[in-house]
Amino acid sequence: GFCGARREDFKNFDLPDIRKYTIEDNRRSTDNIIAVLNNARTDGIHQNGLRKKKGSKVEILVGDISKAYGQVKDKNPVMLARSNEMADLLRTKNFTKQNTKDTWSELESIDLDRFLFVKAILEAFMFLKSGRPSTAVRKFLDGFKVRKGHSNVITNAPYITEITKRALALTLLCYLQTRYDSLCNKPFFDTYNELGEQVAKLLLGTLLKRITRGKILDYAQKVTLQQLLDTVNMDDDTRKAKTIHKAKGAEFETVMLCLPHEEDVDKIFMPEAKQQDDVTELEEQRITYVGISRARDTLYISIPTLSSERKKKIENIKLPVRIVYL
Repeated sequence: GFCGARREDFKNFDLPDIRKYTIEDNRRSTDNIIAVLNNARTDGIHQNGLRKKKGSKVEILVGDISKAYGQVKDKNPVMLARSNEMADLLRTKNFTKQNTKDTWSELESIDLDRFLFVKAILEAFMFLKSGRPSTAVRKFLDGFKVRKGHSNVITNAPYITEITKRALALTLLCYLQTRYDSLCNKPFFDTYNELGEQVAKLLLGTLLKRITRGKILDYAQKVTLQQLLDTVNMDDDTRKAKTIHKAKGAEFETVMLCLPHEEDVDKIFMPEAKQQDDVTELEEQRITYVGISRARDTLYISIPTLSSERKKKIENIKLPVRIVYL
């Protein structure tokens, strides 16, 4: 493995007769997007577009992120963010709560066993909703933890086999699919209790660990099923808001890159050739580049503010960019 390796170890790695290749062509994006990508690079490499399609100008949307989303939602964009917290806010369209405690982290800190069970079933349900039933069942089987035939969240159960786990997956997923519309905006307490009833019917004498008091009761009564579904962590391409990290290797017709600070656009329009030992800045610049390079046809960049000085600097670069104040 690479345990203990440093950046310099990779930079200085060499073998006799080693060949180095540069990717000079871009098969993904329009010429206008590629022009912005080339400007964001500091390694001297300028790519050429193979699609030979000029495309629309890259738009910088200046203003509240809710207004930016309202401006582009008809284009069905994939929204990319640097942090998990921002991606969650984008996913829920809850743009005003900038410092809310993550619902999943809170559940994990209250009751780890219940966290693992709930996460397994709701991740699986999201795959079912996206039309991937076999993946949904497999996700539950992988996520539902059983040790020596016993579960800490399903009590009084007989020895839990793989067949039992599969039966639980099918029963609970089908039930959630049937009851989703009725339960989605109610406290998760209601969903949890109804799932417990299904477990008891499937495995007679068995109980889903009950919620009766304490922090877990407060939590289950304040958080809705939909809030948990909106922020459940899925490593797939069905989500319309995700971190840049999870978008690596993917491409989307329309992308809205959401930057939290005005100065973040400098990494795109006024990048600096960072010193190679400035690892943090190099990484941030690289990640921003990855974000804008996911777009095929249309790219939006959302920022909260833009000073007249910075606006003038961007305009002086003469890139195919349109600045829109919301």
